Amino acid sequence: IEKHHNLPETTVTMENWQEAWKERRVMISAGSGPILEFAAITAIKDGAELVQARPAYSDIAEVWMKFKRRQNANVKLHLVPLDDAYLHDLNAMYKRINQNTTMVVITNPNNPSGTLLGHDELADFVQSVPKHVTVFIDEAYIHFVREPGYRDAVHLATEHDNVIVARTFSKIHG
Repeated sequence: IEKHHNLPETTVTMENWQEAWKERRVMISAGSGPILEFAAITAIKDGAELVQARPAYSDIAEVWMKFKRRQNANVKLHLVPLDDAYLHDLNAMYKRINQNTTMVVITNPNNPSGTLLGHDELADFVQSVPKHVTVFIDEAYIHFVREPGYRDAVHLATEHDNVIVARTFSKIHG
């Protein structure tokens, strides 16, 4: 996977696994669910806020809401409506970010609308987001994009420490 995405390849052995883990840019699990939950948990704390489009795939938001109910935690979820073209309204999402925001979730291509944000628009958004906010980009359906030359977001995760890109084999190979 690292080689496919032109990422630095890590070799993990029994002797170097702790150091290799620090350098590794790819996490693998049985399905994307555990990755989505892990990312959600790392961004939750009392007083934290999450920004996400609506409708969109909502596993991360659901983890936040479970945490809120079970822990009686003071967390907020800002669900921003899609724009008139059924795209993530990145301007409206950006306006919901504040000092308490710990995560913004972007599903691209979006599920359920099937719409795709332009790469440059997405990259500009990532660049504008404050560094204390994790931008989680769910690309579960990226293999279905037919736009010639479309560039995925993996490079954004290598260029920005606050970006996570999730993928799954289950959609294209399921």
